[in-house]
Amino acid sequence: MSHASASASLARWGSIYYVRLMHSDQAAAAAADLALLRRFEPVLHLNSDELFLPAAVDRYVSACSLRQHTEQGVSILVPAGALTVENLAVAEGGRSGVFLQFVAEHERRKRHPTQRRSENHGLARLARVGLLGRIFDVLFRVSLLLRQTVPNGVTGAAAWKARRIGLHNEPVYYGRVVRDGGWTVLHYTYFYAMNDWRSTFSGVNDHEADWEQVMVYVEEVGDTVEPHWVAYSRHDHVGDDLRRAWDDPEVILFGEHPTVFVGGGSHAGYFQPGEYVTRVEAKAIDGVKRFSAAYRRLLHISPPPGGFGIPYVDHAGGNGVILGPGGQYEWAPRVLGPLDPWVADFRGLWGLDTADRTGGERAPTGPRFERDGSIRQSWVDPVGYAGLQKVAPPSRVDEIRQERLAALDLELAALEIGFDEARTRLRAEVLVGSSGADMVAAAEVELVRLRRREAELRAERRRLETGRTAPVDRRAHIRHPAVPDPHDGSRRGRALNLWVLVSVPIVFAFAALAVRFLTHVLLWTAVVVGGFMLVEAFLRKRVVHFLWASFATGALLGAIAVTVYFAVHDWRWALLGVFSASGILVLLGNLRERYRRS
Repeated sequence: MSHASASASLARWGSIYYVRLMHSDQAAAAAADLALLRRFEPVLHLNSDELFLPAAVDRYVSACSLRQHTEQGVSILVPAGALTVENLAVAEGGRSGVFLQFVAEHERRKRHPTQRRSENHGLARLARVGLLGRIFDVLFRVSLLLRQTVPNGVTGAAAWKARRIGLHNEPVYYGRVVRDGGWTVLHYTYFYAMNDWRSTFSGVNDHEADWEQVMVYVEEVGDTVEPHWVAYSRHDHVGDDLRRAWDDPEVILFGEHPTVFVGGGSHAGYFQPGEYVTRVEAKAIDGVKRFSAAYRRLLHISPPPGGFGIPYVDHAGGNGVILGPGGQYEWAPRVLGPLDPWVADFRGLWGLDTADRTGGERAPTGPRFERDGSIRQSWVDPVGYAGLQKVAPPSRVDEIRQERLAALDLELAALEIGFDEARTRLRAEVLVGSSGADMVAAAEVELVRLRRREAELRAERRRLETGRTAPVDRRAHIRHPAVPDPHDGSRRGRALNLWVLVSVPIVFAFAALAVRFLTHVLLWTAVVVGGFMLVEAFLRKRVVHFLWASFATGALLGAIAVTVYFAVHDWRWALLGVFSASGILVLLGNLRERYRRS
């Protein structure tokens, strides 16, 4: 063998060895990641009426067709049965408006068993808000007739098809391990064939396909792994409110496995079992809300129950199937690779695209992309997703302190040099008279700013040196905690639920009769609305509040009416009315404060 042939042979075998070694290292890393994911994998407690379980995406994709919205309508790119997770991104081909469709039209038209609703999944939610909120709910339900929503029958057909193809035989989560800034993130994401919150649980919306996630934040120090934080996805929320400390009393652990109570149909994750009220508020009534808030502040009136939002309930009682360690089903975990094409490249929707202009009834994209093609924060920055970029891992606190002290020393040295240069320049300019008064004043202001900045930095440095940092409160970051809504099973509570059923229909019936038959419509309207509000106040134990608000409103409107009347005749009487109204408001406010303290 020649020298050249021998060199070529060695190079070839060296390349093969390198590739095998690289694959071996990747396999070892994947095995280590899987072991870490399995150690802290979550336990999911589902609702007893839940129709869908976390499923394997390959089975789902193989049962879907790939479609595209075009100017001519919807075209089928790939029929059901011909898709795989491997060719999904290739079939998309960079097109826009592409989506999967799980339930075909002929499957939707078949008769399927109607999903069962629990007694509290319906209008009882409206007892959480006042009359105005219930009227807004009627308008929202009417809007469903005008919007492009998921068609009737899709939920039943999707549940039937999921059972038929064995989608729920083996609950699956897809996991990955991300290391960033000293944190190791165990990212669990799982897929449901459908979100049936509206059709099964009287929630906000339905849509084919649903992605949810759990993140466990641990710190690796040597051979030890210490969990510190956990976050559950919940609707469109991001940031601090999603996160709880591992030892937080809200977090329920099964060994080292965090327990997730899953909202029925919506699949939102909660730390404690219960019913959670989510309020949807239309932006169109922002002006009404601002006026109402100003009016209530003026008259010292507390806000109405539930505000103006439409209440929807996440039923997360956890009284159904349990997935994960200790449950009826064990997880079948799958580690996500960075180059899995169905994650890295497919940007289409994972279910039916209804083209709903509000977006609520459109299917979501995958775990990596938003609908506009941008990368999700939960994917590209899982640490910041739960507001942890600002939180130092415990073992790195001293290291970070020293790094910050070094940076402060550099900044203080630069500030001192900058101050000396600015002061010298200013003094020289004043000596030769080359600067005007305005320039001198501006330079003096800049010197004061530099001194203040120096004082701030020196104060921070003293705190770091002496260890006087902010006290650790592992719940201080929570601004809007999700708290289970108490269920009122008393006689008064049942009466309120009955009143909720009949009040809005009666209001609309009276409005129709008043327009057709009654004279003095405004007077009668005021009487009927006042009567309704009195009944509502009695059922909610707010009669005193109602009387106070009515008296304050009447006094204010009376003073305004008197002012307007006399303004037409004599401005002095109008001025008297203004002062009188102001005095009444001050008196009412004082009486209110006195009443509260007593």
